[in-house]
Amino acid sequence: MGIQSNLADLTKPCPPYNIHKERIKEYRNTPLVFGFAEWLLEQFPYARQMSIAAHPPGTVIRTHVDTDTWLKIHIPLVTTDNSYFVFADKKFSMKPGKMYLVNTAVPHSTSNEGDSTRIHLFFKIPADTKL
Repeated sequence: MGIQSNLADLTKPCPPYNIHKERIKEYRNTPLVFGFAEWLLEQFPYARQMSIAAHPPGTVIRTHVDTDTWLKIHIPLVTTDNSYFVFADKKFSMKPGKMYLVNTAVPHSTSNEGDSTRIHLFFKIPADTKL
């Protein structure tokens, strides 16, 4: 679900795989920007495409490469030890309570081999950002 969206109607659900259909480059805050999401956007005012993704058991996101002009920050909210982020042919189990800065220009994928839904909040930041 998009916390930020590039859809014309900001009340319309915006899953990450649907965001490019309207070809609008500007991302705007949806009504889901409150609490923790609002705090994150204060810390990262240049964040883009903030979303929450839920991967039920058995979900696999195939290996792919994103742009080299953006990095992605993942914040696991709910996960298990059997839910993996695969990066450079190594499996990692991301843990709640941590943020992960990911270079998505490198081939990566995810696999939920657990028995519960994996939920992550994530967003992109410009690759040239000074943290």
